[in-house]
Amino acid sequence: MGTKKHYRHGRKRTPRLSWGTFIILAIGIGLMAYGGMFYWDRHNRTNSPQPLANIPQEVNHVITEPDETPIDTRQEYSVPSDQPRSITIGSAQIHGFVQRVATEPNGAIAVPSNIHLAGWYVDSQRPGESGLSIIDGHVSGRYADAIFKDLHATANGDRITVEFGDLRTVEFEIVDKHYSPADQAAAILTKKRAEIDAQLNLITCSGTYDAEEKTFDERLIVVARKI
Repeated sequence: MGTKKHYRHGRKRTPRLSWGTFIILAIGIGLMAYGGMFYWDRHNRTNSPQPLANIPQEVNHVITEPDETPIDTRQEYSVPSDQPRSITIGSAQIHGFVQRVATEPNGAIAVPSNIHLAGWYVDSQRPGESGLSIIDGHVSGRYADAIFKDLHATANGDRITVEFGDLRTVEFEIVDKHYSPADQAAAILTKKRAEIDAQLNLITCSGTYDAEEKTFDERLIVVARKI
């Protein structure tokens, strides 16, 4: 007779995750969650055209994160008959409604509440009147390009059309462009040229974005005259 061999049947071990693997998984899950929140925030900010009824008639406070929801320019948009309603620069494919902007508590000119709007500075002349008129606009938002994203593409001789509340239009011709450090732009923006009767100055951001200051380090100013 042969002898019986006895075998010990041990329990199978469950493999354990190393700390390194655990950390990598945790980081991956965190990145996925952050990406999901980023996408959701971007979707909410840049989709579903904003009803014009929700747009403030005038902005007189600091806006650090303007709304980015699209604005359908086919909507009915009413402003007083003697105030600018829309601005168009065909050469740069710029077209959008105009919102009134006043002076911020810090003394600066306010900016539009939505990146797809331009802002007419109410303490300047109405566009086309004798004197200096100022219209500002964003170059970009956090997620999307803004109304003046291609203002840099304009050239001397290009035409600007401003439509008023009564649907009449005034035409301007670009005569100059300036790039200026942000802290020196106000002096250029508010300068009225003696040789131009009805002057229109446009301004937007340019240069490098400063995340700490939440603004760009340069400004682009376009000078135009009524024709």
